[in-house]
Amino acid sequence: MKIHRVEQNGSGLTVLLSGKDCGCCPSCGTRSTSRHSRYSRHLRDLPAHGVPVTAVVSVTRWRCQNALCSQRIFAGTDPLLATPYARQTSRMRTIIRLFGHGIGGRPSERIMARLGMPIFHTSILRQLKANAPKVQDRPHVRVVGIDEWAWRKGTTYGTVIVDLERREVVDLLPDRATTSVAKWFSDHPEVEFVSRDRAGVYADGARQGAPQARQGADRFHLLMNFRETVARVNGRVKVSQRAAQNVAT
Repeated sequence: MKIHRVEQNGSGLTVLLSGKDCGCCPSCGTRSTSRHSRYSRHLRDLPAHGVPVTAVVSVTRWRCQNALCSQRIFAGTDPLLATPYARQTSRMRTIIRLFGHGIGGRPSERIMARLGMPIFHTSILRQLKANAPKVQDRPHVRVVGIDEWAWRKGTTYGTVIVDLERREVVDLLPDRATTSVAKWFSDHPEVEFVSRDRAGVYADGARQGAPQARQGADRFHLLMNFRETVARVNGRVKVSQRAAQNVAT
């Protein structure tokens, strides 16, 4: 890309760019110098010392000079600069995805605005969804972990089911009812082992839907139950000690 000039305005810096004096057809690879038209793309780029930067790119449309090629006209945008229809440069989109994956939508919006990269949280989440891997046919699940998770913390809970061998979330159930869990297990008869908490809901659901599977409490809930038991015993001991001291006095 050629940099023609840099302009400063009230909201930041504007960099005017243009591409090469020729294009290469993406279909047949033929080099072309026959211009068809021009248009401009406005791309948000990484900031300069905390100042927002906008790249205004003059893009040339070229005519393919290969008579046998099916693509007659193509644009000469550098794919390393930005993807088609994008409003940010490729390197800024990478930063957006890193922030979105790390801290979420609204926190990323606040921090990126302070860093000179203003963007709405909806755009951050939209880019995360666009770059998420497509769901493929999942292999048979042999060892699963099951526990509750919050749709809305403190009010609405569902059930998360994880493939413990591949460390992947297999499914999310809308509630934590025995019937829902039992139905899921009946639809997956290949399950051999179930790791769960010590509540009766998931135990009954796994027992009804997957009677062939062996069940066990996971390490987290065993340690949590052990901690609660130790705290309860210590509380009883302290009460007994205070009672004994009162009697002695």
